[in-house]
Amino acid sequence: MPSLTRNAANMSGTISTLPMKIWPWLALVMCALGLCSGSAFAQPQCFVTKTFNKFDPASDSAPTLANPLAPSLKSTLKIVVLGDSVMWGDGLKPKEKFVALFGQNLANLTGRSVLVTSFAHSGARLHHIDDPHSTLNFVGGQPQGDLDSERPTTEEQSDCAAAQQPDAEIVLLDGCINDVGATKIALPFPFNWTPKETIADDTAACGPEMNALLGRVTTQFKYATIAVVNYYRVVSKDSTVLFAAQVNGAPPVQKKGSSPSQVDRLAQEQNKLLYMSGKNQQLMNLPLSQTAQENGREAALQLWDTNSEAFLSTSQTCFNWSIGGVDKESGGSDPPKCAPLYPPPNHAVALSYVGLASADSRVFLATVPDDPEYAFGARHTHLWHLPVRFLFWTFADDMYSTRKKLCKQAFTDTAEQYKCSINAIAHPNVTGAQFYDRSLVTLFKTAWATSTPAVAKTQ
Repeated sequence: MPSLTRNAANMSGTISTLPMKIWPWLALVMCALGLCSGSAFAQPQCFVTKTFNKFDPASDSAPTLANPLAPSLKSTLKIVVLGDSVMWGDGLKPKEKFVALFGQNLANLTGRSVLVTSFAHSGARLHHIDDPHSTLNFVGGQPQGDLDSERPTTEEQSDCAAAQQPDAEIVLLDGCINDVGATKIALPFPFNWTPKETIADDTAACGPEMNALLGRVTTQFKYATIAVVNYYRVVSKDSTVLFAAQVNGAPPVQKKGSSPSQVDRLAQEQNKLLYMSGKNQQLMNLPLSQTAQENGREAALQLWDTNSEAFLSTSQTCFNWSIGGVDKESGGSDPPKCAPLYPPPNHAVALSYVGLASADSRVFLATVPDDPEYAFGARHTHLWHLPVRFLFWTFADDMYSTRKKLCKQAFTDTAEQYKCSINAIAHPNVTGAQFYDRSLVTLFKTAWATSTPAVAKTQ
């Protein structure tokens, strides 16, 4: 069912022909009905953010996969990438992005040349937007996927891609985290008063929009297998290496495995998130041990994993529900309902059914391992940390220097330049990207198997 804002957009051409005296009153009525919010009167946007060099199969590769929807095709295999900064690969060099890794692996596995075209960019919304005038920044005449913009939304990207490459055989997409608000998920109490229940409710609202998008994509790309790429756990219990609460006025005791350097590092990460939220930094600028002593309770970071848990569990459940709504195969069971979830942190999330792609079942969920040790601030994190300067060296993500120059060209405000330059924090790093690639390869080894595969699940 089309959304109200989409209906309003379709009505805009008719409205523009009405007498000027009637228009203001009609506009008020439409706003009262909620038809003027979001992108109701915004023009659609269409930008390719990255066309990767064609991936050719290795000379020693042995093809084992083929597109079940078009098994006789031997021409260049087209992959379309839609979504936000996770799909774009913030902080990663082009060759390190997981869509590039997957492109090369798929070339080897199919024996066909592969062309990957990305429409994804940092900051993209799935559907709902707050600023209808938002658009991608251009530097040197090129749209910059590294620089935040609400639009083009994932929906707009899909329309754009379908107009240019309707013969794409694979569509990779995501969407929701920017609709919910990344800082609401990652920024902890007492600087973020958003409760986990609100995070879960807002995430569940993405379910119907994702379902509508998947219905749209399956119609636009008739021979494509669609992989919805889920998010990772932003923070976990293992992200908390800070001081434990005081007991009866006794000095705080460090948690096992923590160290002053780890505490200082997480304090820096916390200040970055706080800075991006635009909120007061005074308390977090205190040494965290002092914060714990003065407040007589756990340091703020020790409670910050609950919102991440609510987002991850709800998004994965609702994405499965969205997929079940457009697929006729669900592995022999009804898809889970899309409902807000806020279970205890670090619970096990059910894996998704994957079978051989067919005309009736060609949308699947790709997930990465949900290990608390891989979260932000944990010992074996798969996410980029805050850029840290030491003497003449800066330890940061692989695109920090390049992005910093782009930020100076795109923004005049110093604060905006800084926020832009550290945009990759808490996004998948090189190891994280490799795990996303493995998840997609595992999925397609079942969905595109040339022999009848056993029922498998994403890893």
